[in-house]
Amino acid sequence: MLNRALEQDKIHYTIASAEEQPFADDSFDLITVGSGIHWFDIDKFLIETQRLLKSRSWLVLYDNYFIAKMVGNDNFTDWFERVYLKKFPSPPRNNFYSWTSENLTPRNFNFVTEEKFKNTITFNKNQLTLYFTTQSNIIAAVEKNETTYEQVEYWLNQELASFLTMT
Repeated sequence: MLNRALEQDKIHYTIASAEEQPFADDSFDLITVGSGIHWFDIDKFLIETQRLLKSRSWLVLYDNYFIAKMVGNDNFTDWFERVYLKKFPSPPRNNFYSWTSENLTPRNFNFVTEEKFKNTITFNKNQLTLYFTTQSNIIAAVEKNETTYEQVEYWLNQELASFLTMT
């Protein structure tokens, strides 16, 4: 992502873990996390966020994930759960944190609201294949040398043929 980031005078990029940031105390009015909180040591991250945020500031968490639903084809969800996730299981992550007022108030955070929505996206077979190769499931398998991206793309093209066309 940093290789593609825009270079501008007032934007500076830093690589650091979420739990140990190189910024001064009370530096930010807003911290956002998009589709990443499940990879953090969340309690350590909240301590670090508390250190970084100014008084009366915001931590905003948002996530967008693939729900494996295909309009007009219930078999796709079954394939995703029985075939895809069996071949490429999700790597371990923190999916079960208690995002409640009871848990967050002692950490000096106020839980304001949670909003859930579905956004419909249209993929052709090639686009869905490429999307799958960005998922942590496949990245983990490739990094463990269990497969290659080329093998995954070939397999997905074969598997998805019954659900989608090339267009």
